Amino acid sequence: MLSNVLRYRSGIENEIRVVSLGLTHYYEDEIRSTGAVLIDLDLRKRPFSALVRSFREIKKSDVLCCWMYHCNFLGYYLGRLAKCKRIVWNIRHSNFEPQYNNSLTLKIIRHCVRLSPRVDLIAYNGERARKMHEAMGYAGNSIVLRNGCDTEYYRLLSDAGQRLKRKLKIPEQKQIVLSVCRYHPIKDIPMFLDTFALIRKGSPNVVAVMCGNGLSADNGELCEQIAQKDLKIGQDIWLTGLRNDLPEYFSACDLFLLHSAGEAFPNTLLQAMACQCVCLSTDVGDAGKILRNPAYLFKSGDAYAMAAKGLELLGKAETDRAEIGRENSGIILKDYDLKAVIRSYESNFVEQ
Repeated sequence: MLSNVLRYRSGIENEIRVVSLGLTHYYEDEIRSTGAVLIDLDLRKRPFSALVRSFREIKKSDVLCCWMYHCNFLGYYLGRLAKCKRIVWNIRHSNFEPQYNNSLTLKIIRHCVRLSPRVDLIAYNGERARKMHEAMGYAGNSIVLRNGCDTEYYRLLSDAGQRLKRKLKIPEQKQIVLSVCRYHPIKDIPMFLDTFALIRKGSPNVVAVMCGNGLSADNGELCEQIAQKDLKIGQDIWLTGLRNDLPEYFSACDLFLLHSAGEAFPNTLLQAMACQCVCLSTDVGDAGKILRNPAYLFKSGDAYAMAAKGLELLGKAETDRAEIGRENSGIILKDYDLKAVIRSYESNFVEQ
């Protein structure tokens, strides 16, 4: 979302600098391509120099926008020390269960409760996320700024199914169940594998495709989980790793599953719906507000219920599934236009 805010920002004249703490490099080139200055630090290997450089950059700034808990925590103290005029926190999470969060992150979340009343603005990307944090004790000025989708990029591509099947060597008659996520406990990969295994028992004509960071054949732990379900890579399930051509994958699938144990406002659900996917989701974050059909929402971990609905949808006529896809796309086009969402970010972050 940060990358999108930078790429589609209005003509407001502001110098924008992004400080990366070096925990991931995935979006760095994309951020640089927007014209923003990116300062790449390494908090793990050189914590002192990273904090000193961050402080120097913050001293030059009028507005400090912190993204995610660790940056909210560090940004508050560095911003106050640098006498920054305005500090904004971005919170994009709605699951505090210990099995899905490391202990340091949970400690930071709890510590930030005490800091929250002193922050100029807290921006949550979902209403459920705001309610959960406020129930924990987060206070102060807050707003919900939902995610948006670039519907010019994420749209149905004709013949995508045939192209993808040729590329991956999937038999043409097979139906595709798609997962797009990263390999992390909170994404609940076992939920997807359980659901797909049940779907495949009911319909052997179905295969699965998984896209995302860590979802590749060199992930031994994932391969073991797949083998335990009596599934074979390259025959029942395809692992494609990180992709930069997701509209083709969304357009090619017959069913998209969001299987996370926790989300605030799931971007992949917006993207899949914009590409006219038939979608099912766990009832996490604001997924219910996005999908708008309780029959397509399931309790986290309930693979049997999700699989039963998946089999029902895959058994529908192609024209019926296409109509569901068009309805999903209409929701995104009407209510989640990216450029309108970004105007909200700018008015709350920059212009005040």
